[in-house]
Parts: sequence; structure tokens; C-alpha cells
Amino acid sequence: MPSTKPALGTALNLSHALIPDHAWMFQEGSGASVDRLTGVATASVPVGYAWATGAWGPCAECTSVLHKWSLVTDASTVLPTTAMTAVLAYKKTDGSNRNSSAFGVDTAIVAEMCGALCPYGDGKVYWDFGGFTEGTSRLSVGGLSFGDDLWIFTSGARGMEIWQNGTKRASNAATPTRSASTAAWTLGKDYTIASDVAQTACLYTYNRQLSEANIASLFTDPFQWFVQPASVVAYRHGHRMVGTLYR
Repeated sequence: MPSTKPALGTALNLSHALIPDHAWMFQEGSGASVDRLTGVATASVPVGYAWATGAWGPCAECTSVLHKWSLVTDASTVLPTTAMTAVLAYKKTDGSNRNSSAFGVDTAIVAEMCGALCPYGDGKVYWDFGGFTEGTSRLSVGGLSFGDDLWIFTSGARGMEIWQNGTKRASNAATPTRSASTAAWTLGKDYTIASDVAQTACLYTYNRQLSEANIASLFTDPFQWFVQPASVVAYRHGHRMVGTLYR
């Protein structure tokens, strides 16, 4: 069962080694804005999304096969051009595979691509970074099943990797670079193309390739970089406990 996200307003542990560079947690439950925990919220109106509750807690859920939500209007403010890791808590909620993406840069310029498809219309999961060339700027894998999945997509000195629920599903030796893009960074990609219907509980990114030990740690607890206030008061076995931290 996936880890439940901390409640809205829970503080971040800014000294934690795995605090993301950018994070969208979809905890709001209403309105058109989604907070970027490491920056400003976006006021972009979502197309084809509604607020819902899933296995991880609050989430964004597709209400139409035509959907897109611009998380940042200028991708160059959040995306690196070399090494990167993206963490996605995602549940595909129908049995059809369609030809669009879970997240990506809303551009037609191939060198600016950075996105994942979970899965594409052919049933394969794709990770694109700086292009669409398999083995050079693209990594793909087929034959997977889908449910409440925690995906990690990474690119860097080890090559490109796709992880699903703690298992490395695919890797190659490619170390691609991509061109910076001022197009939007979006959940979904193109609301004129039918896309997979899904729930998204979080999307967060690192401007580096995480180590395999870091990746394993995130699968154990993907929200470990949150902390509860030190003033929390709890009772255990009838005894009052002050200052004890719980997640």
C-alpha cells in the first residue's frame, strides 16, 4: 500500500538530504492552484482535472481524456539540461492506453523534451530526455502491469533508468543533454490529444541523478522529507509524550 502523504501545511525538513528541488503534491483539494512547495504556486486553470482522494491521499484526477495542467509556465525555471530525477505517484484508472504523457514540456522542439508516458498507446512506458531516440535520449520498457505506482525516472552518469515500485524496470548507458525550454512544464501534455485517465498524487524533481541507495530509500518512504512540528503532543500507552515526531 502506498505511503500516505502528510497533511497540507506540514513543514519541510530543509536539511534533509532528499528534499526535492521542486515539488507539486496536489494536496489543496479545491481551487485552480497547486502549490510548488519549493517555490510559488501556479494559478493555471486545469483542463480536464478535478480534485480527488486516492491511495496516497489528496490527488489530481482526470475527468476527461483531454486534460492538461500547466504547473510552471516556463520550464527553464525548474528543469535542468543534464542530470535529473523525477518522482511520480500515479495511478492509471482505466484499461485503455492513449497517445499522450503523464508529464512533460509542452513543446514540439525535440531537443527540449523531458517527459514520461505511463504508458503510451503501445503499452510501453517511455522516459524522454532531450529527444525521442531509443538508446540515446529515450528509454522504454513494455510488459508491465499498472496500479498505484511510484515511478522514478532518472538520467545522468549511470545512464537513463526507469524504476517502478522499487524495481529497476529498464536502463541504458545514455547520458543525454537537453536544450532549455521556455514552454510550460505540465501534468498531462496536450489537451487536444486523448491521454491516459489517471490520478496523480505527486510529482517532484531533483536537478541531479539520485544514487541507487537514495532511490531505494524513497521507495521505502517517498515523503520522508516532510516533518511534523516539534510541538506535537501524543499519548502512548496512557503516557503524555511531548516533542515526539511522527509521520
